[in-house]
Amino acid sequence: MWFKDKLTRNIIISVAVIALLAGAYIWVINIPENTPDTQTVEKTSSISVYNMNVSDVEKIYVKNPQAEYTILNSNSGCSIKGYENIEFSADTLANAIVSFANPLAEREIDASELSEYGVDNPTAVVTVYGSKAENTICIGNKMVGGEGYFILHKESGKVYLMPSGRIAMYMRTVNDYRPNVVASADITSITKLNITKSGTPLVSIRRLNEDEKNKFSMFTSYVMTYPKYASVQSGALDELAVNMNMITVMQYVEDNPKNLAKYGLSSPKYVLEIETDGGSYTVSYGNKTETGGVYAMVNGKNFVFEQSTEVYNALETLQVLRLMERYAHIIDMFEVSEITVSGGGSTHTFILTGNDQNKKVTVDGKAANFEKFKTTYQSIIGIEVSGFAENINGGTEIAKIEFKYYDGNIVTARYITHNERNYALERNGVIQSMVLKENINAMLETVNDFAANPN
Repeated sequence: MWFKDKLTRNIIISVAVIALLAGAYIWVINIPENTPDTQTVEKTSSISVYNMNVSDVEKIYVKNPQAEYTILNSNSGCSIKGYENIEFSADTLANAIVSFANPLAEREIDASELSEYGVDNPTAVVTVYGSKAENTICIGNKMVGGEGYFILHKESGKVYLMPSGRIAMYMRTVNDYRPNVVASADITSITKLNITKSGTPLVSIRRLNEDEKNKFSMFTSYVMTYPKYASVQSGALDELAVNMNMITVMQYVEDNPKNLAKYGLSSPKYVLEIETDGGSYTVSYGNKTETGGVYAMVNGKNFVFEQSTEVYNALETLQVLRLMERYAHIIDMFEVSEITVSGGGSTHTFILTGNDQNKKVTVDGKAANFEKFKTTYQSIIGIEVSGFAENINGGTEIAKIEFKYYDGNIVTARYITHNERNYALERNGVIQSMVLKENINAMLETVNDFAANPN
C-alpha cells in the first residue's frame, strides 16, 4: 500500500509540474510587448529626412559658426564658390554632396514647440538647391543627457534627432574639403635626397651609378656627394627617411601668403628635396607653431600649412656623419681578384682564384690557408671611420690598400697623415674620412703576421 500511495502521489505531482510549465510557456509566448512592469530597450534605426537625386543637386549653401560657403555641383565636377584656384579633394566633395542630398536621422521627434529644441534659432543651416526641389536643415540644441542634436527639416516642419557623427559634416569649414596629403614619394626607391639648412647645403645623397657599385660598400646602394663623396649606410638612411613618404597637413594656414617672414619661410630653416622612381617633392620648413607643429610650404603650391614635427625633428637632429658608411671599405672578398697592402715598410699581395665553393688564395706567391685568410681579410675591411677629414693639405702616405676587381675596376685606399689621433682616408684620389691611427696599425700588424705564417 505504501508503495502504491507513493506512486500515486508522484504521478499527481508530475502532472501538476507539467501543467505549470505548459502554462508558463503559453504566458511567455503571449506576453504583451509593452506592459507597465516590463522595461524595453528602444532600437534605433536610420530614417531618411528627405531624399534627393545627386544628379539634380546644383549647389549647397552651408553656414555654421566657423564658416559660410557654397558648394557647386555640375557635370564638370565639384567646387566651392570663390575658391576656384584652391585644390580640393574631389572624393571628399563628392561624398559630401551625397550626404547632404540624403541626410539620415536617428528618429523623428514629436515637437509641438520648436524653441524647446533650438531649431528656431539654429547654430547651423544647410540648404540644398536642386533642379526639382529645395531642402533646408536647421541644427538646434544638443540632446540633454544623450547623444546627438535636434534638427529641423524646414520644408516639412518635422524635427529629428541626428547623431553627432552625422552632424559633423554640417560643421565643416572650407579647408576640411582639402586633401590631408599634399606631397608624397615612394621612399623605398629614392634616387636623390638633398637637405639644406638656413640656405647652406647640409647633405646630398643619390643612388649609386652602375660604374660605382663595386667602389663602395656592398651593403649600400647610395653615395653621399656632399659634404663628402662617401658610401652611405643604408640603415641610417632608412631611419632618416622613415616619415618622409607623405607630407601631411595638420591645418591649412594661409593661401597666397603675402608675408612669408612671419612664418619663417622667407628664409627657411630647412629645405628637404626628395626624388624617387615614383614621385618627388620639395618642402620648406619655417618656425615652430604655437600648437606644436611647424609651418611648411611645398614647392609649386602657394599656401602655408602646419605639419607635425616628425620630419622637422629628423632634420634638426640629423648627424651627417651617421649617414656615412661605418667602415672605410666594405668590399666583397668574392668580387676581387687581387689585394695589395702596403705600410710600415712592407708590401704584401694576395691573389684569389677559384669559384665561391673552391676559393684559393696566395700571399706573396705562397699558397695560404683560405679559412685563416678570412680573418685577415676581416681586419683589412673592418676599419671603422671616426669622422670627416677636413682641411687636408698634403700629408704623407702611411699605408695603402689596393683592391682589383674581376671586372677590371680598381679601388685604391690611401691613409695619409692628418692629426694627432687620426689618418685621413683618400679613396681613388678623393679625401673622405678619418680613421684612428691605432686601427691602421693593428691592421698592418695582422697582415704582416699572416704573410709570415700563411698556413
